[in-house]
This record gives sequence, C-alpha cells and structure tokens, in this order.
Amino acid sequence: MSNNTALRAALTAAFVLSMAPPAIWGQKAAPLCSSTATTETCLIDDFSSPGGKAGMVGPIRSGYVQPTQTSSGAVGGNRMVLLQFDNPANNEFNQPAQAQVVPSKTEGIPSALVLSGGYKAYAGLAVFYGQGTDIGLNLSNLDRIRVSVDGMEVTGTFILAVTSPTNSSPGECSIAIPVFGAGGSASPFTVDFPETQLNNANAGETVDWSDITAISFFDTESSDLGAPNFAITSISVVPKSAGPAEYTCSSQPAVR
Repeated sequence: MSNNTALRAALTAAFVLSMAPPAIWGQKAAPLCSSTATTETCLIDDFSSPGGKAGMVGPIRSGYVQPTQTSSGAVGGNRMVLLQFDNPANNEFNQPAQAQVVPSKTEGIPSALVLSGGYKAYAGLAVFYGQGTDIGLNLSNLDRIRVSVDGMEVTGTFILAVTSPTNSSPGECSIAIPVFGAGGSASPFTVDFPETQLNNANAGETVDWSDITAISFFDTESSDLGAPNFAITSISVVPKSAGPAEYTCSSQPAVR
C-alpha cells in the first residue's frame, strides 16, 4: 500500500469514527426521556452536543453567567448552565472559574460537563432543563435519576430538584460527596436520586412523575481553596432493575 493510499484510508476511518454515535466512544446511546412512558433507561443529557461558543461558560472571576445552550443531546433541546461565584471578595488572587460542555472525540473518553476552578475561585455550578420549555417527561415507570461523574477533586454537595404540575415548590434531595473514596479521586462514580426521595415538596404535595416539567442539578462548593473540579458525563433516569450507584441520596433539601 502506498503512503498516499494509507493516508486516505486513515483519514476515511477517522471521519467515520467522528460521525459515529456516542456509543463508539464508550457511552451507551440511550434515548432521550420523553412524554412516552418507558421501562428502559433514558437520558436527560449526555453532553454530546455542546451548543454555542463550543460549550464554554465563562471564564469569570466574579458575579455569574447563565447561558442557554441549544443541544440535541438534552431533553427539551437545550440546557441552561449557571456558573456563579459565592462571594467574589474571597477570590483574593483574582483566579478564574469556568465550565464547558466537551463532546467526546477520543475512544474511551465520554462527553462531559466540566467544572474548573482556580485557586480560591469559589464558584458553584447549576444546570437547568425545562426553563422556558415544558419538557413534559413521563418518568412514572422508572425509579431514580442518576448523575454519572468521571471524577471529582474534592468534596462537594450535589442537589437535584424536580417540578411537576402538582407541586408548587421543587421536590429536592441533597447529598454530600465525600473527599475520600470514589468521590475523592479520578475514579468514575454514580449518584442516584430516588423518585421516592424527591417527592417531598410542600406539605401535602407530591410530584407527578408522569409529567415532569423541569429538572435542575446543583453543585455547591465545599473546598477551602475553591470550586471542586469535576466532570459530569451524563444525567439519566434508570429503572429498578439497574444496579446500585456508589452514592444514593436519602436526605432532605439543603439550604442554598
């Protein structure tokens, strides 16, 4: 085979791989959740579609940014990402924090939403689905919302919230991810938010899991030196038959 022929073959193979679905890079291609009930795992977001500005949010050194990213990989066709400094006065060395949706381009490396914070850059991250769009998801035959994480540098607190027509305030659950163990290393891990733990909204209200109108995910920083660098590779909804996560939320809402 000539050098030119070999080069053409390599470029053709690279092009085919670049156009392949996320499953080829190690992410199982589950369908997006929808208004149709299902007993199979479905996706809220697989972060394979970054939206404008190459998925970049920030960098910022104070205040907040809150762009809406158009995404074919998210329910409702978009996600709103909030990056916000807790107390800009504590950013003594004026270091940046940023987030970015990074689609996979390498086999074995998943797409991800990545939070990166500089020294004493105390920033938190939130992602919203259903802002300005009624996503109307029927999750009534599923069991829990799962957040998959590629790795996390330091301890943090994850909060997940859902709304439906029957609850005027979000049903929430919060969980502290410890600095040691799976959450304190580069090892991937998962966090489950059972629907039963998300049913507690205002007194007497329950969540209508056949019509979820909005879903929100929050991370609140817990490091003494800045944002907890981490990467989320997907948010999905899984059935009872799915294996257990490394962490399962069982507490009531945290104060934000």
